[in-house]
Amino acid sequence: MVVPKQVAESNVAVAYEIKGNEIWFGMTDPTDFQAVQALDFLAQGQGKTARFASISRASFVAAMGRYEVLESEVRKRSRWRSPSSRRPNPRR
Repeated sequence: MVVPKQVAESNVAVAYEIKGNEIWFGMTDPTDFQAVQALDFLAQGQGKTARFASISRASFVAAMGRYEVLESEVRKRSRWRSPSSRRPNPRR
């Protein structure tokens, strides 16, 4: 995930688009300086620049409802690796 669920909930923000080196965050209050700083820090840690847009509370709630589905999909895909992508274990 670009934004862990706990971070999204505490900052009332979701990432909704990645364009090149930018991550676009939808926030219910884009004037919340602490949330903007936290999300900017998160984006920089991923080598991206944070951009912000205002979203409604209803849009935020709907996006958070999809987090469960998205998280399980990411977990499922991260557990499976094709044989060609497996690295040899140097300890063997």
